[in-house]
This record gives sequence, C-alpha cells and structure tokens, in this order.
Amino acid sequence: MTKLSFKSISKWLPGLILLLIGLIYFAFLPVNYDFDGTVFSQFLRHALVKNDLSVTHQPQHPLYIPLNYLLYTALKKTIGYNVLEYFHLQLFSLFFGLLTVWITYKILKQIVGPDRYCLHIAGMALAAFAYGPWYYSVEAEVHMAGLFFVAAGIYLLFFKPGDADKLTPSAGAALCFVLAAGFHLTNGLIAAAVLLIFILEKKPIGKMIRFFALYGTFLLLALAIFAVASKINLVDFYKNQLLGNDILAGHKISYWTGFSIGALWDSLKSVANGILVPA
Repeated sequence: MTKLSFKSISKWLPGLILLLIGLIYFAFLPVNYDFDGTVFSQFLRHALVKNDLSVTHQPQHPLYIPLNYLLYTALKKTIGYNVLEYFHLQLFSLFFGLLTVWITYKILKQIVGPDRYCLHIAGMALAAFAYGPWYYSVEAEVHMAGLFFVAAGIYLLFFKPGDADKLTPSAGAALCFVLAAGFHLTNGLIAAAVLLIFILEKKPIGKMIRFFALYGTFLLLALAIFAVASKINLVDFYKNQLLGNDILAGHKISYWTGFSIGALWDSLKSVANGILVPA
C-alpha cells in the first residue's frame, strides 16, 4: 500500500479548501442583504417579468443585468430554476468569488514558486476572507465578477506560463479587462496600471500598442452592444460615456453618465480655484 505524501496531498488540497470556502460562503447567504442588492434584484425581476431586457438600464455596469437575465432564463428553461432574484445574484457573486480565490492561488504559485504550499494556502485564505472579497462574495453585488476578470487579465498578461509575447495572452487579457469594465466601468481604469507596468518593465512599444488597440476595440464594441440592446442612440451614448459630465463633479445626473474626461477637467479647475483664489 502506497503512503500518501504531502506532495501528493497538495495536488488536491487547494480544491478541497476552495470547496470549504464555498460552503462557508453559502452558509452565510441567507443573512446578508444590502441596499444595492435589492435594487439589482428588482431590475432583474422587472426584466424577467416583462421578458424584455431593454426595460432596465444599468450603464455603469452594462454586463451585469443582461448576463444574469440570460443565465436565469436559460436555467429556468432547462432545469426549472425558480429562485428569488436576490438569491440568484448572491449565487452569482459566490461563484465569481471562488474563481477569484482560485486565480489568486495560480498567481501566487508563479510568484513564490510551486513548492511553497503554506504560502499558497495562506494567500487563498487572505483572498477569500479579507473584508472586501468576503463582503462582495456573499452579497447581490456587481463587484466580484469584475474583480475576477481583472485578476484573470493580470494572470494572462504577466503570470501565465508560456510565451507572453504571443497575441493570444494579450487578446485574452484585453478581453478580460473589458469584461471587468462591463461589470463596473471603473474597472476599466486597470488599463492605467497595465500601462505603468509596461513602462517600468520596458516592454516593447509594439506590444503596448497591440494590447491597447485590442483593449480599446473590445471596449468600444462592448459599449456598442449595450447601447443597441438598450435602444440608446449610439453616438450620444459614446459622447456621454467618454466626454460627458460626471455626477461626482456636481453635474446633472444622466442615466447613461459614466467616467468623463470633460468632468475630470472641470474638477481640476475647481481644485485650482480652491487653492489659488482667496476666500
């Protein structure tokens, strides 16, 4: 009879720990409710009752409701799925929370080496039970799916074993970052961090241009799909998303308002006036 070694156990231990984390998350779902989750579940229920995705608009996270609408509808037709919309969105968060823990484990293996098992497990625990990931993995929120795709993009671009100079990792990472922005548009700012890493690591300029060309193309395409599906004029939508005014800068709220270059300039002028102009 062959004795089990720690090395052989370590092959299935991460999966077992991930399962345990999932069970802990699941046990806490019934006692976790927040305001945003009730709003999102109401949007999802409205679309499901009307059987029409265009009745809800969430431009700040354009992928969240459409994907859950399609997923809920497919499950209902195939297996008779009929749970509360809030609980469905919690399950969605839990699923992506576990995927985020798993991708963190894979990144750690590349950073600290494959044989440092204790650090791998400690990293999984930190990723699972730090306040932010824990909170958003048990709530009906948009953030865990976005965090997973950010982490997956970073893994593909900087940590996945293989030839990092090929087109596939860049395209995969660009797509992941666009999907992350689809769950919350501010996730798209990860592109600034990627640019900084490219510069600090002195990556070839051609690779930088290729990545950001892919990223920009995928992002504009994703926004176009959302605008068309939501029956919003595409030109106006792009103008408001990219150049319009931002509600955080004190401008009038628009239901399609997003990150704004124009609002950024207004905000900087306000800061300058506050510093330079005497009271």
